[in-house]
Amino acid sequence: MKTNNLKQRFLVLVPHFDARTELRKYSENLHKIVPAGTYTFPWVVPLMVLSKPLSADELKETAKLIKKTVIQAGGKNGKFISNEAGIMPFPVGTGTMMLFGSKLNFKSEAVSSVIAGSFLLRSEIAAKNLPLPPEISFRAAALANMDWQPVDGAFEYTIGPLTWLPKNLPDQVY
Repeated sequence: MKTNNLKQRFLVLVPHFDARTELRKYSENLHKIVPAGTYTFPWVVPLMVLSKPLSADELKETAKLIKKTVIQAGGKNGKFISNEAGIMPFPVGTGTMMLFGSKLNFKSEAVSSVIAGSFLLRSEIAAKNLPLPPEISFRAAALANMDWQPVDGAFEYTIGPLTWLPKNLPDQVY
């Protein structure tokens, strides 16, 4: 197996199963019409590049911070919502592919664009010909470390153990 040393580690948001199911159905339905050189993506939201994996305690603290940020940004009861398509360079820093999917309402100084991935495309132009991704909304989500690496003209990824965002924060009433 030939590998490439472009391995990257990400902090990813893993939407609840129902939202991932909608993204998976969308990807499967479009599989027949996407251009050559397009790859499915693991239906997660890459938030940031990491130099090392976050520990379980760091994931828990980050999960609380993300929940608080979503609530403060106007996410109704801490709900992530998407009703538009989004695109961003991926892997981060290389610009070799474009991640296409549902753009979430999550706003943070640390994260510029938050996309629940459906496909990796060779160019932004290819995204203009695709039907819009489904509208999704979810409150339940988890954080995880994800390793990502090109292998033999495709991509390989591993998602670590999930750390769920808290249902409630101590100072928040739903």
